[in-house]
Amino acid sequence: MRSLKDLFNEYQAQHQNHTNVLVHAMGIPAILLGTLILLSWISISVVTRWHITFAWIGAIAALIYYYRLDIKLAAVMTIVLVILTLICSWIAFPSPNTFSVILFIILFFGGWILLFIGYTLEKSKPALMTTLLHILIAPLFLLMEMLVMLKLKKYFDIEGVTPHNKEVL
Repeated sequence: MRSLKDLFNEYQAQHQNHTNVLVHAMGIPAILLGTLILLSWISISVVTRWHITFAWIGAIAALIYYYRLDIKLAAVMTIVLVILTLICSWIAFPSPNTFSVILFIILFFGGWILLFIGYTLEKSKPALMTTLLHILIAPLFLLMEMLVMLKLKKYFDIEGVTPHNKEVL
């Protein structure tokens, strides 16, 4: 398994344009929220009493991967993902409705449009073309940048990883 340092450095190398960084700061959360809404519409029933949505299954799978990379960052991401998954599950409950479908379309497709605009400005191919792991690394990298902005990076120091300049965001 590749180290978090290597994944972050590779991700950052493909995101150098300041406008692209800003666009990603909006697009990544939008795609994440849209995906969680979509996955909240699909559930598994256990004994017809308990229902677990694919949003929770996906969040747990992502968190397992994050904990394998870095425990401290994963702990913060756990709080973020639990809150976002709760909100998206509430929006999507009990099944797709007009509001949740419109919100999904705006967030998911709008987020992807923003990312591709950013890559056009960067004049590079999307990071996903390098490795699909960037789907999981992008939210974690964005979280690291938020921690830098909040001056909390010293508590989450990952040797050799330097997120974008805090003045960018």
